[in-house]
Amino acid sequence: MSAVLKEQGPIFTAKEKAARAFTGIFREYGYEGASLSMLSAASGLGRSSLYHHFPKGKVDMGAAALADMHGWFRVNVFDILSSKGSTQQRLYRVADNLTNYYQSGKSPCLMEIFSRGEARKLYRAELQAFLAEMLEAFNTLYGDTGRSPEKAMRRSEQILMRMQGALVMSRIQNRSVPFNGFIATLLASA
Repeated sequence: MSAVLKEQGPIFTAKEKAARAFTGIFREYGYEGASLSMLSAASGLGRSSLYHHFPKGKVDMGAAALADMHGWFRVNVFDILSSKGSTQQRLYRVADNLTNYYQSGKSPCLMEIFSRGEARKLYRAELQAFLAEMLEAFNTLYGDTGRSPEKAMRRSEQILMRMQGALVMSRIQNRSVPFNGFIATLLASA
């Protein structure tokens, strides 16, 4: 199941709680593998309540999961990377948050899961917006180190490629070593 997430703020509504639950199901089973009964059970909502909150069914549920993930990353990664202060301290906070979110590489990236199959067609715009915001946040941090805009962007892209590769390798090998190697690279990247 999904990692215990640091809250982006209090969750008050059934719809917000359901979105968090959907995120876990999609991360574990993928978009195509997640059934409505799984999503219903995880959210605690019956089918009629699911369709009340998510009239387009699984399409709306996937969008809610992506919005939940994006909100978590905005608070726990993007805002930290873009804040003022020591670049090293920002990287340490982000590294800790990413380690918890991805359970040291044991949990997959929802962005990667939704980048294939039917989900890719449905959520391309949301995925592109998420990736652009992530690149911009890392770009801000690396720009703060004195790198030129081109070098900051190149480093941002390298870090994100390294993270995705480490996540895949960690899951395939069923060990945290690749993800921990990414974290070490991230911390040394300032």
